[in-house]
Amino acid sequence: MSAASPSSSRSSTASPSSSISTSVTSSISSSSSPATTSATTPWGERQRHTQVDEKTKGDWVAVQKKTFTRWANAHLRRRGQVEINDLFADTSDGIRLMQLLEVIGGDSIYSLCKRKYNPAPKFRIHKLENCNLIFEYLRKKELQLTNIGSTDIVDSNEKLILGLMWTIILRFAVAENGKQGLLLWLQRSTAGYPGVHVHNFDLSWTDGRAFLALIHKYRPDVLPADAVSWLKKEGGKEDAKQQVALAFQLARDELEIDALLDPEDVVDTAKPDEKSMIAYLSQFFNKFASLTRKQALVESIVKAVGVARKHDTLLSDYERESQELKTWLQARTRRWEALGGMGRTTEDVKAQLDALHVYRREEKVQQKAKLLRLTSVLGQLRGSQRNHNRPLYAPLPGMGDKDLWEEDWPALEAAEGRYEKACIEKYAGFSVIDFALTKVQNKLSKLEPWLESRTSYFTTALPRPPVKGSDGGEDENGECKSALAVSISSLEQRLSSHAAFESQVDVYEALLSESRRLLSGELSEEHAGVGLTKARVAVAAETMANLKDKAKDFKVGVEARLQLEKKLEHAANRYVTLAEKVGFVVDEVEEAMAEPLLGNNVEEVEALESRFSTVSATFQNLSPVMKELAELSALLIEHGRADRVGEERQTTAPAVLLATHMRVVEEVSKHTTALAQAREETSRKVQAREAFATAARALNAFVQRLTEKSNLGGRRSSLQPEEVKNELKSLQAIYDGEGKTLMASVESASAEQEAAGVVANGFVTDTVYSLRKAYEDLGKLLEAQITDCLTAEAALISQTAESNEQWKEITRVFHALEEEKRGVLTAKAFKEGLQALGVLLEDSEADVQFRKVGGKEKVNGMTLAEFGSVVTAALTAGSSSDDIMAAFKAISLSETEMEEGKEGLISGEVIKASFAGHGDIAEYIEAHMPQKGTTVVKRRRTRTRGAEGEEGKTGESQKEGEEKGEKEELEVPMFEYASFVHHIFAR
Repeated sequence: MSAASPSSSRSSTASPSSSISTSVTSSISSSSSPATTSATTPWGERQRHTQVDEKTKGDWVAVQKKTFTRWANAHLRRRGQVEINDLFADTSDGIRLMQLLEVIGGDSIYSLCKRKYNPAPKFRIHKLENCNLIFEYLRKKELQLTNIGSTDIVDSNEKLILGLMWTIILRFAVAENGKQGLLLWLQRSTAGYPGVHVHNFDLSWTDGRAFLALIHKYRPDVLPADAVSWLKKEGGKEDAKQQVALAFQLARDELEIDALLDPEDVVDTAKPDEKSMIAYLSQFFNKFASLTRKQALVESIVKAVGVARKHDTLLSDYERESQELKTWLQARTRRWEALGGMGRTTEDVKAQLDALHVYRREEKVQQKAKLLRLTSVLGQLRGSQRNHNRPLYAPLPGMGDKDLWEEDWPALEAAEGRYEKACIEKYAGFSVIDFALTKVQNKLSKLEPWLESRTSYFTTALPRPPVKGSDGGEDENGECKSALAVSISSLEQRLSSHAAFESQVDVYEALLSESRRLLSGELSEEHAGVGLTKARVAVAAETMANLKDKAKDFKVGVEARLQLEKKLEHAANRYVTLAEKVGFVVDEVEEAMAEPLLGNNVEEVEALESRFSTVSATFQNLSPVMKELAELSALLIEHGRADRVGEERQTTAPAVLLATHMRVVEEVSKHTTALAQAREETSRKVQAREAFATAARALNAFVQRLTEKSNLGGRRSSLQPEEVKNELKSLQAIYDGEGKTLMASVESASAEQEAAGVVANGFVTDTVYSLRKAYEDLGKLLEAQITDCLTAEAALISQTAESNEQWKEITRVFHALEEEKRGVLTAKAFKEGLQALGVLLEDSEADVQFRKVGGKEKVNGMTLAEFGSVVTAALTAGSSSDDIMAAFKAISLSETEMEEGKEGLISGEVIKASFAGHGDIAEYIEAHMPQKGTTVVKRRRTRTRGAEGEEGKTGESQKEGEEKGEKEELEVPMFEYASFVHHIFAR
């Protein structure tokens, strides 16, 4: 269509049902309407207007011109476009308006209209063609205008240009038909502040308190302390202009909200211009609604990072402690498998068994507690990973809790059992060797003195040739010094001694043979005493052979020299022989009684009884011998030969023999009784060991069964905290009932073991200490898991309470906007409701949500439940990796920072600012997020200009102030956040 055609001067095409149709003349301030006329406003309201004078008209035109100019320049500056100085004159060629539309509309003129505008129009027709593109662009954006055409812009029609600017602000800044939603949001944001009552967009703001309350609601940190104190009191300051100026200054300097108005536009007027106020207040909504949304996004990131860090801590704890436990298990298993270092004596082996018991009672119990904790840590980690949709952690091969429970721990106990068995076997073997060595040493203790005394006798008592020329008499050996023959008494005595020797030698050779036999068995050379005793026996055997040779020579020499007393005193010799026999039998009985009453079972004790019965029977048969000895003793005494009795062995004296016989009779009776008691005691020990082993196995099975059940078979993630708690409570009841009974059985069996004198139990490796620790750890595990459930349940209740408050607010907004109280929202009311609740959605996205939830064919509109679902989803989003990725994208770069090639990056400055007040989250993010170069950002310097400096400032003077070095450039690092999101959601 030609730009000069009449139809182009006024756009009057009817609006399609899908587009927005607006009368520009009706968009002009109500203060310009003649008296008693009615106009349909963009809000769909019917308003009555009164006649105003020319001065009032000039006032609102000036205010709107200034406000709309500043609003347009705020957007043009962000794209580096040339700003508008005079709204009416500078827009007459259409260029500034098209640049503005490209900035706020997001699309270029060419992309929508498929035509380029004239960048340097010299003639009127060129300007009209540019302005035609403005209207075509707006139609493409579904904004149909009436009562305004290209000629109105070219001719600088003030009223219509202001109306056009207002319509553009409504469409692209406030959102179409969003006045009521904006008002509801302002009311919600300022509720609760004393003396602040927002009912409209004009008179409710004139004292400045509403502005300050709005700022304090979302950014309390920027308000001076004195302003905060009086803001919370009724009345406040009387200087309204100072309060408005303070609010405007804070908005500009701290919040970067462009000052579309000056304080006098609000205070020094009967009624502030509503359109200018809406344009200005909509910037607060955009700023704070986006701030609230940004805070929600930050919280979602903080939560996701917190979950990842918690998982990292649990994972680190598990890997560190599992490696420590694995190392300990392997080292201990190797130690037990070595089966060495038990010692070379029974005492050494007993010390090793005692050390093993101490290890089981202390070190092993501590390590088992660590294993139980590892199982709990892994359960917590995997449960949290399931709850937060994270991949389940898989430990390295061999490092899982099942590997430790089912492979390493059983391997340790098997090696430990083999070691204990080896110790017990060695202890038993060494005990047998000790017994054999004791018997040999007892025999040697008789044999060695006898060998020494006989060797000495046969060496010194051998008759020597008579000493010729002797003065006579006898020497110390009874030999006659002067005679050729030895005295008869001396030789007879020597022959008697030899005869006694010959009668004794078989007995002592039997001792030597028995000692050799005892040492010829499978006696381990590991026992330190075996070699020493064998050496003693070898020396005794050599001495015995030498002694027999000496005795033979002695007899030959004595018999050759014997020419005196052929008849030996049979009685004396018989006495000596029988006495020695009695002494030997007594020694054997005493040796049998000295044998330790030890046995690993009843059979071994019964074998001891049998051996002693044989020896005691031999002793009982000595009665005739004792009678004969008594008769021989009486005969020798009667014939004056008492000095021959006991000459060589005092124990052969009659009184001594009789006393010894009576003593041994009594001791035999006592030893028989002791053997019977030992058999009963051994039987009690075996029964006590078996009873403890049975109780220990039952308790171990119970602990393992309840530990496995406490994991709920992998169903924990699908259950509510209440359900998990109930199941754990039922397990705790079983623990307190059945478990307590089983533990009592273990304690009782252990006490019986102790009373029976049991040192080691070969049936099980557990002790009462390790079992008690395992039982108590199970109770602590159940208690800790129940506590976790109560914590989760409390968090759920808290979350529900917060949700209830949120739902109340949603319901209140819904009922304020529902269509004719029919319980539904129209598309327009839906958008107002989103705005009232601070939910930022583009119009197109809001339309999609309305059609998706409310239904395209649903003529009744959106119900409360449907509205609540959209709002709740928007406010609670942020649990998935896609949500966190979107959150980082939303907070990553502001509109002024966006540069080509910087997509997917976030600056270090934004990270520090966004996560301030969240501990070390910012440092953690920067440490784990890869850096990708740097960028230069521009930041407005904070100005400390007082409120009075703002008085009377026009748009021009304010602009000049903003251009005088008010911004600075900073170089900050850039980070790539996609890999970081993948990192935390892989934990």
